Amino acid sequence: MATWKYDVEDNDPYLFKQGDIIKIGDVATVAVADIEKGDIPKFIRKVKISPTVVYSDPPWNAGNATSFRTKAGLPRKVVFMEGFMKQFLKGVKYKKVFIEMGFQKVKEVEDLIKEAGGVVYKTYEVKYYKKHESRLIWCGWGVNSVQEKIDLTGYDDNDLPTIVIQHYTDKNDVIFDPCTGVEACTPLAAISAGRYYLGTELSPYRLCRSIHEIVKKSGGEVKKIGNLYQ
Repeated sequence: MATWKYDVEDNDPYLFKQGDIIKIGDVATVAVADIEKGDIPKFIRKVKISPTVVYSDPPWNAGNATSFRTKAGLPRKVVFMEGFMKQFLKGVKYKKVFIEMGFQKVKEVEDLIKEAGGVVYKTYEVKYYKKHESRLIWCGWGVNSVQEKIDLTGYDDNDLPTIVIQHYTDKNDVIFDPCTGVEACTPLAAISAGRYYLGTELSPYRLCRSIHEIVKKSGGEVKKIGNLYQ
C-alpha cells in the first residue's frame, strides 16, 4: 500500500522527515515521531519544555494503529495494549492528562494507566461526530487527586480540547498532544487560548497539514531545529 499523502505535494516546504523537530514561530514545537519507538520522552528531552496538560486522541485499537502506520509508509501490525499504549503512557506521565478513547477499550486503558503508576480521576461519557459514543479518560501522575473544574460529560470531541484548555490551564502554559493529527484541533485550541503547543505525529504528511493550519492561525516562521535521532 502506498503512503497516504493527504493532498500534500512532495515539494511542500512544511514536509519534513522522520525524527525532524520543527519550531513554528513562538507558538509551537512539533516533530515527526514514532510513539512505538519511544520517541515521546526523547522529544520532551530534546525540546526541554515540560507540558502542563496532555490532551490527546490516540488510535483506539490495534486496527486503527496499524492503519495509521500503513498510511505513514511504515506497514507493520501493531500490538495495541502491550505495545502502542504502553509506549504512549510512558511519554505522558504528567499531573493532568486527558485521553480520548473508544468505550470498547476504556477499561483496559484505565487498568494500563494504573499499572503505569497513574491515577484515573474520572472517565467521562462523551461524543465524537456529535452522535457516536466515546470516552474521555482524565488521569495523571504524581498526585492522588485533582479538583474537577467542569463536568465534561456529553461534550463533543471537537469542542473538548478548547474546554479542557480553558478550565485546566493558564496563559502561557504548555499543551502536549503526541497524536497531533491532520486537522490541528488541539494545537489550534491551544494557540487560540494563548498557550504554547507541543506535538508529535507519525506521518510527515499529516503533520505537514497541521503545520499549515498552525501557520494560518499564527503566521509564525517554520524552521527545523533538530532531529530526534541525532
